[in-house]
Amino acid sequence: IFEVDVPVVASGYEVTGYVGALAKPTDTYGSYATPNATVTITVDGTDVTAETDADGKFIFPEVPDGTYTATITYAYGFTRTFTIVVNGADVAGSADEMIGIVACNWYNDDTSINALDVRQYLYANGSTVGDANYSRAIDIFNADQTINALDLKFYLAFNGFDGTFVAPAYTLQ
Repeated sequence: IFEVDVPVVASGYEVTGYVGALAKPTDTYGSYATPNATVTITVDGTDVTAETDADGKFIFPEVPDGTYTATITYAYGFTRTFTIVVNGADVAGSADEMIGIVACNWYNDDTSINALDVRQYLYANGSTVGDANYSRAIDIFNADQTINALDLKFYLAFNGFDGTFVAPAYTLQ
């Protein structure tokens, strides 16, 4: 009996990128890592998802060549789409150019950032990690483990935002 090593042929390429909350509506790239966002692409008719880690990073390990429309969903923000192009090589986004999303929809998914959302901020204000009122979603902007006036600054930048924001085109290739 003899053994033969058969090389493993990859069925695709690794795609990585970063998702970050926008600091203001005019920003092109996200500024603050967004953990727990879901990125979805459709590969051969099947939806494939990846979740962002604490640094906002997502990884799709085996993506075949092609052009994909990716959708980012975030429980406390607005859905965002962007394009991924895989062409014979791994695709790696940069942490310096995070794909930006609008956050601050803390109260519910009502497609508007309004007084109900600031009420959630006020409820959590002054809380720290481990407190019952603490929310990582509200502390997303500076992740200093304390809900304070710095977090409110980002809500104020988007107060009155109604979900009609047209994100700048972004292609990860």
